[in-house]
Amino acid sequence: MLRDGKLIGIVSRANLIRALASAPVPAQTGSASSDCELADAVVAALRDKRWALSKENVIVKNGVAHLWGVIQSEDEERAIRIAALEVEGVKEARAHLSDPTVMPLK
Repeated sequence: MLRDGKLIGIVSRANLIRALASAPVPAQTGSASSDCELADAVVAALRDKRWALSKENVIVKNGVAHLWGVIQSEDEERAIRIAALEVEGVKEARAHLSDPTVMPLK
């Protein structure tokens, strides 16, 4: 992204996928509210953990939890996925998690 000809940010593939995953879908009976409730339950299940995800990083569509964020290890990814799957009503947990990116200074 540019502002006044200067680079102010980069839109990654992950940013685009997250935007598409969170786009509204034609409502199915009870689906939208239950998906929202499931997302809230996943966030609550992770709340007190070191690897907790914020509400905007948990998107549930048709019972499938999409989990976004930065993790420190594969163990954290497994823990996040397991916590999401333990929420009643979550059918699947898809991790879109990544290691921290270090940007070189110039």
